[in-house]
Amino acid sequence: MVDQLRSRPLDLLLIAAAVFAADAQTGRGGEVRENVGAAWSREFRFVIPVLDAAFWRSNVGALVNALEFLTGDRFAFEFLHRERSERRQPSLALTGGLPRADEVVLFSGGLDSLTGAFESLTSDPAKTILLVTHRSGSKTTGVQTDLAQELQKKFPGQVLWVPVLGTLVNREARASETTQRSRSFLYAALGYGAASLVGTSRILFYENGIVSANLPINHEVVGTMATRTTHSLFFQHMERLLSAIDQKAVAISNPYQSLTKAEVVERLVRLGGAELIGQTNSCSSVRPRTTEHPHCGCCSQCLDRRFAILAAGAEAHDPAGDYRMELWNGRRANYRERTLAVDWTRHGRSLKKMSLV
Repeated sequence: MVDQLRSRPLDLLLIAAAVFAADAQTGRGGEVRENVGAAWSREFRFVIPVLDAAFWRSNVGALVNALEFLTGDRFAFEFLHRERSERRQPSLALTGGLPRADEVVLFSGGLDSLTGAFESLTSDPAKTILLVTHRSGSKTTGVQTDLAQELQKKFPGQVLWVPVLGTLVNREARASETTQRSRSFLYAALGYGAASLVGTSRILFYENGIVSANLPINHEVVGTMATRTTHSLFFQHMERLLSAIDQKAVAISNPYQSLTKAEVVERLVRLGGAELIGQTNSCSSVRPRTTEHPHCGCCSQCLDRRFAILAAGAEAHDPAGDYRMELWNGRRANYRERTLAVDWTRHGRSLKKMSLV
């Protein structure tokens, strides 16, 4: 399928993969953030062989703007020309033409992306969507596969699904930096590549507005220490870059920008998808995840999820036993877990006091 991409979308995937690999292997100074986080921002210089070097040299500014806003790092690129190589796996070539889809939905296996896909499919029985999933580890694979198959069963003929394995292939390489702020750039590149194959220019990220805006929960969180994964300005930068690549308007949007996570949960329940809540996973602590406790209950994503579930009255579909740390009375073992819980609660209380103007 990759071999059927045009030159520029294929180049973008190569660039995104190179950036993500470097991001994952270059530290930001550790959790302590010494010297006011001086080591957080890094400088990268890439020399990348591409199929359309002239285009990338002319549009490097748009590329750098998107990456620097998203990651808080500094980037420089040098592009060299390369020829298109022969297909390495001819058995993967598709025959009979590519399928068509009305929109591409970036699908992580979390609550928000599931609700978005569910709502999109429910809104129009004639609509076909393409789910694009980035697989970076074995512990997320089962969740994503099960949910995609559930959607295909509930909406027969409406759901296409493309899981893409994206991980470090060098056995000596290890993803030592867990923040991986460039992941969203890789995700957008995958979504755009898929969109260009199925004949759509509509790419959707579903993320509740509180997480999307991701206002700092304390004064020590500055810049991209608060993630900008689905920030509206990042989407604007990506739209400019992708529209230049495509030579026509490409739309990246987040339809849930104005919703809280509780409102997202309420929407899924109202649409008839409540039984799928327990199959989703929101936890950012992938490595310690177990079958008994798929959620740690300590990370900010788990706190967001659990409070939202309770606020929406959907706790019957999200058993407390799935969380290693019980929300109200769980004994948080280390300073970081305790601090995050206090900061998260204080942040929520301060937001409640704010007005919309």
